[in-house]
Amino acid sequence: MLGAIDGKDAFAKLEQYPIDGLIADLEMPVMDGFELLTKVRKKKETKNLPVMILTGSNDSNKIAKVIKHDIKDMIRKPYIVEEDLLKIDNMMNELRYRKVIGEERRKFELYHDAIINSTLYRKFSTD
Repeated sequence: MLGAIDGKDAFAKLEQYPIDGLIADLEMPVMDGFELLTKVRKKKETKNLPVMILTGSNDSNKIAKVIKHDIKDMIRKPYIVEEDLLKIDNMMNELRYRKVIGEERRKFELYHDAIINSTLYRKFSTD
């Protein structure tokens, strides 16, 4: 797990390390959560990254803007610990499932390629 001090630092770490999921505050210094989310969605490598947003804002326009950028979920402040832990646990489970599906897809592609690229021979009997 990596931490960041602001949105700019978070984006730099996304470019430096392989990240499976992101939890970001909507209100951050230097680069806010919406700007970070916008940059994440524009980048090919992180376009489909699961993102969860933390916010204490009741501004429906701000919230609507981040929801339109395909966030995984939203954690509201003040926190309800049990609810937030369940949301984070759900995101982690989804990440695990994505990895398993990705591994199975790679295996299938290998098998598929092996079958397509191999030549099959059949021995005919004259009996």
